[in-house]
Amino acid sequence: MTTYKVRLANEDSFYLAVDMTQTDAPIRACFVDPIENESWASTPFQTADAQHYIWGAAKLVAEWAKELPNDCTEVEEVEIVQFAPGLLPNLQMLE
Repeated sequence: MTTYKVRLANEDSFYLAVDMTQTDAPIRACFVDPIENESWASTPFQTADAQHYIWGAAKLVAEWAKELPNDCTEVEEVEIVQFAPGLLPNLQMLE
């Protein structure tokens, strides 16, 4: 499982934890710093919903998590924070 930090256009950020190599892997999200508070939430999505692209996963979760109609859902940046030992990140998935 790889952890990603997603930064939105309004400078808000959240984290995703997902194994993008598995079709039915769940996409989990954390809306606080996961190092200080391991408060991961399950989302209704799997990697197949995002077509195995982390940008797709980030966009799905940003839209799902918004609370107000004018909340920002525009993904500005996705970076790898930590990836599972023995797994090299697939950089194509970041495009």
